[in-house]
Amino acid sequence: MKRLTQKDEQGNWCLEGVPWEQLHEGQVITKYLRERLYGALWKLMEYEDTGLAPEEIKALNANGKTSEHRWIPVEERLPEDREDVLVCTKKGWILVAWYGPRGKRWHIALSDACMIHEDIAAWQPLPEPYRPEE
Repeated sequence: MKRLTQKDEQGNWCLEGVPWEQLHEGQVITKYLRERLYGALWKLMEYEDTGLAPEEIKALNANGKTSEHRWIPVEERLPEDREDVLVCTKKGWILVAWYGPRGKRWHIALSDACMIHEDIAAWQPLPEPYRPEE
């Protein structure tokens, strides 16, 4: 990912491409500055939406994994209601399931079966579907 911050000649951190002085009180917010600030806030929002701390992201990067492709323990957090995800049971089975909005039930995709919450160890989002080259 391209950095949004940089150090100026005096060693002050600033938004990349925006002189530090342009962020002082009383300065006019130009269209360029507004777009740079909005872009930085958008990236911050995306980061915060991961729910991960900086240390967790560093650990994922060190292991060659991204947050989209790791097993998330159910104790850490649950998926959105009715979102299809991969689940790993405590017996090691991997299934496609969704978490029910009421009660503690995981509903197995393409089946009438369900499992209780305590049977599931972790989950992760589904990968992108296969798309043949066009």
